[in-house]
Amino acid sequence: MNCLSLPPGGSTDATCHGTHGTSDVTTAALHIIMGDSRSVDVASVHAKGQLQGVATTMVSYGYFGDLLQSSERWRKLGPSRYIVSGVLQVIRNRSYEGQVSAPPGDAPLAQPDDAKTCSQHCGVCAKAARSSPLPGEWHQFSGRWSVLTSAVASCSCRLTPHGVSPSDKFTLGDGCTDLILVSGGSRFRILSYPYRTSCTGTR
Repeated sequence: MNCLSLPPGGSTDATCHGTHGTSDVTTAALHIIMGDSRSVDVASVHAKGQLQGVATTMVSYGYFGDLLQSSERWRKLGPSRYIVSGVLQVIRNRSYEGQVSAPPGDAPLAQPDDAKTCSQHCGVCAKAARSSPLPGEWHQFSGRWSVLTSAVASCSCRLTPHGVSPSDKFTLGDGCTDLILVSGGSRFRILSYPYRTSCTGTR
């Protein structure tokens, strides 16, 4: 989808920040005045054949879904509510049983223009590489997940400058989504994922 520049207007301004690299109001206004536009990806969510909603950043289940839901009760804290809610989710250490199907790409669980796995010690990508499907077949993953996210944008913002999917800032509007799976059962895994994405820019 081709999208005109957007003014910031939310708690994290992830859509605005992800498209122009900043959530500064003046910068956004200048982009709008100049008529700048960018191609962006939009994800749709369906259930039983019915459209449930659309997303320009990510669709998430598990940690981020729980974080967003519980953060509503802390709305008076502003953007800081995400930090409070995030800490609570780590303490609760929830995970969910599920099965995920993903279409094959040019490389297992990689962007078409990125043949690298998401990180050096990624067990999910290593398993996918060992059991790469035949042409036309989909990747199948079953397990217990703390984080299950489909990111169509980097989701960068003031709180996480690199975003939950750092590589997506270079691939806006490419028709792809980054599938992020973090196994459940370990608070260290939950903590290490947001730490790497927010502080080091890696997954």
